[in-house]
Formats: sequence, C-alpha cells, structure tokens
Amino acid sequence: MKKWLTILFAFYISFAFAQDIHVENGIAYIGDTPYVKIIKKNKKTFFIYDLKKNEKIIKVHLEKKYNERAQSYYPNTKLYFLQSDMNAAFSEIKVKSPKDIAELLFDKNLILPNGALNEELAVEYYETTPIGKRCERTIEQGFRGILYHKYRPVVKNDTLQINEVKFECVTTALFTRKVLYDHFGNWAKEIFRTTQSHLPELLWKDIPLFENDDKKFTVIARGLESRKTIYASIMVFDENNYDMLHKNSPYRDKIVALFADFIRNDKGNRKFYEVFWKKYDPKRWEQMQAYRSQKNAKRPRPPFTQKPGDTRKFEHN
Repeated sequence: MKKWLTILFAFYISFAFAQDIHVENGIAYIGDTPYVKIIKKNKKTFFIYDLKKNEKIIKVHLEKKYNERAQSYYPNTKLYFLQSDMNAAFSEIKVKSPKDIAELLFDKNLILPNGALNEELAVEYYETTPIGKRCERTIEQGFRGILYHKYRPVVKNDTLQINEVKFECVTTALFTRKVLYDHFGNWAKEIFRTTQSHLPELLWKDIPLFENDDKKFTVIARGLESRKTIYASIMVFDENNYDMLHKNSPYRDKIVALFADFIRNDKGNRKFYEVFWKKYDPKRWEQMQAYRSQKNAKRPRPPFTQKPGDTRKFEHN
C-alpha cells in the first residue's frame, strides 16, 4: 500500500489471530484457498511448486548452524529461487514440516495470489555477499550502515507496506530491543509472527521518544542474525497510526538519529539479556552463562608489574 496511513490495528490483530494454514496431500491451504504444492525430497529438502503451472519455483533446505558464543545450534532455512538463481536464508523461524514452510512463505509474502513467486521480494531477500564480506566484523557500540526497507505483511489477503529501518552489522540482532528496554522499560507486547517463530519481536506502546515533545510513539523492534547479515531494526507509528518512518514523515530523520545515538552510546547494561533469555529461552541463557564463566576462568591474570596490553580499537560509524 502506498498510503502514508498504515492500518496498524489490522497489522496488530494479524499477529494475535494467525491465519488458518494447513497442508493436505501435499497442498498448502490458506483457509480454504489452495496456496502452493510442497513435495518432500528427503528429511531436509523440499520443493515448492507453482500450482497453476505445476513447476518448481523454490527449493527449501533445512539446516542447523552452531553459534560458538551461545554454545548452541540455531535454525537456518535456505530458500533457492530456482528460476532466478538466487537464494535467501532465514534463521528466526524453526522450520520442521511442510506447514512450517507454508507459514514462512506466507509470512514473507513470497507467493503471489496467482501462485507465482513474488520476484520483487525475492530480489530484496537475496543478498549477493556473505556475512564475511557484508559484515566482515560487527561494530562495538555502533553499526556499519542504515538500510531503509519496505516490510510487506499480508493481512486478510491485503498486502501492507510498512517502512522499517535496519541498523546493519551490529553486535547483536537484539540491539534495538535492548536500547528500548534500557530507556523505556519493559515492552507492552510480544509478537510471534508464526507459530514456529523462534524469538519474538517486541512492541513498546505510547512511549515519549523525545524530550520537550508530548508526542507518543509505538515502536516494534526486531532483528536478524544469519550467515549473510546481522541487523537490528525498528518500525515506528504515532498515536494516529501514521508510519513515522515514511519518507514524508517529519519525524523520520529524528527517530533514526535517536536510535543511532542509543546504539552508539549504549552503556553495556546486560539486564535486558537476562530478562529476555530467561523468559524466551532459559536453556540458552544457562549455556551463555556457563560459556561466559568458562571463558573468564581461562583468561590469564597478569602480574601487577606487567604493562597493560594495547587498547582494543573498534570501528565507529
């Protein structure tokens, strides 16, 4: 949708009441409407077919990647767009079954109403360089770039267009969620966009972003960490449900500058991580704590007479 006024209420409700997605005899349905055909090749590989043309359009490969810092595995779902020789990877959703695949495709709006691949979005999701080049290193208390992205959720068969700002190459995909917690306290709502979402997006409602300004904002914070990129992002609305990151919004530049400042001047308080991981993945929190303790135990303790080492330098934007 090209309107500046985004239907936030519909967007909000769409997450609370998930679409009826089910699979029967290899056909995925949205409600009673056939969506795509999903054929299982083996335990980790599936093919997606355009129902009208009965031709393969996407190869889905399910992986698990090991996160050294967290000492645990995270899901990694790779999509190969067969007609354009492109691919994309998603790590925020646990995909195990054809139903999960259908939910992922629907959530990402990758299949058009006529059953064909949404090539425009496929190009957006495709990233030409791996994380080693795109985010060769993450930036301590900073980011390498700011990306303006069009997020297109589907609500009752209508596609909305919501502006999203991504801070790329941050140290954690949770960064925007962390700084919001640090400055405005606990979130008002958690958003699991599908039944298989691994971690929630978080929503803060009616918060005053700026001093000497009574205007209140609703902010949705999320992010992505994968082999190809790592970013933390925001979507922002005012009391009247206007998209505050639209190019015509008088607040857009101020909001982007504010969150850039939040990230650059982060105090390193780890309370958010404790609250977040204990609530949504307590096992991972225990693993992270054990890894931190083990790492600290192995760290050599220099004698008092030893000269301090060189100060570690980090790149700032």
